[in-house]
Amino acid sequence: MSYVDRTGNSIVIENTSTLGNSTVDMTGWSLRKTIDSKCTSIYKFPDNFNAKSRLPVRIIARNTSKKESTITRRDGETILIADTLPAWGIGKHATTQLLDEREDEQSIYIQTFA
Repeated sequence: MSYVDRTGNSIVIENTSTLGNSTVDMTGWSLRKTIDSKCTSIYKFPDNFNAKSRLPVRIIARNTSKKESTITRRDGETILIADTLPAWGIGKHATTQLLDEREDEQSIYIQTFA
């Protein structure tokens, strides 16, 4: 994970693989956000979604999106819409985990706000 918006609008992940032009099949992968010790949001990646090497993927909450479910910008960033999440949520302590298809943690992002 490279960025988690503190206002609860978006999360950015990036496939940092350095093995050529490798992609990662994100089928079965998920993002889980826990705020103030309560799991508030779970997002499941679409089946057959591939994260391309070195290109960001931004997952935005439904309230910040347009009607499309996937958008690709000119700079290569893919934007996915979390249709079931009105917002990622905010709180004093937030932990966001990227979990693979076996629910093994692949990345974690911890935030603490005053």
